[in-house]
Amino acid sequence: RQAGFLLHVLAIFLSSHRVFPLAVKIAMGTVIFAYMLANLAYMSLLSAKEIIDTTVIAVDAVRPVLGVAGALYVMPLLVAVSTFGATNGATFVAGRQTFAAAREGSFPKFLAVVHKRWKTPITSLIVQSLIAIFYLIPSDIGTLLDIFSFAAWIFYGLCFVGLIVLRFREPHLERPYKVFIFIPVLMILASLYLVIAPFFDDPYSSLYVTAGIIGGIPVYFLF
Repeated sequence: RQAGFLLHVLAIFLSSHRVFPLAVKIAMGTVIFAYMLANLAYMSLLSAKEIIDTTVIAVDAVRPVLGVAGALYVMPLLVAVSTFGATNGATFVAGRQTFAAAREGSFPKFLAVVHKRWKTPITSLIVQSLIAIFYLIPSDIGTLLDIFSFAAWIFYGLCFVGLIVLRFREPHLERPYKVFIFIPVLMILASLYLVIAPFFDDPYSSLYVTAGIIGGIPVYFLF
């Protein structure tokens, strides 16, 4: 996901055509290796039945090693620390996305203000922070994650569709990095599943999110 964050801010990097593929390779390789080590640890410390029955596998896996107190306090702390990277990436990207949209006229101009000293999109970061706090008010993180995932995959799918359209509409366009065409096709199929499936699991929330996205279209034309 961090490589995905990087994709949205390539314009601020020098030699982005070299940086991005390298970042993707390093990030994906590191994450795959870390997850493999974690799963090997789980399978070494827990039986098959314990793995099936547990709802907090990391806590149960380290309990024999760290004890009950260690499992209850150390693991949640490590999980919290692991979220810092995602939080940093999301904050770094979200503010600059809003800033870029405002600079191009899609959002109000005050969101394109840059801090004189820190050179950061200060107003867009403040607005993003306020929106994040507002989303946390219901305190139902599970529902919030489901809604976010549903909405995100709609736009991920549209990005993949746009990639294929440009590949055929602009075949001679310069592409510093180019993916095989079957990859976006595969991701479109995955996006369709992840967008359609929630309508069967929780149709009301899915309809609310869809209505909210559609309701943003007039706002886009307004600005």
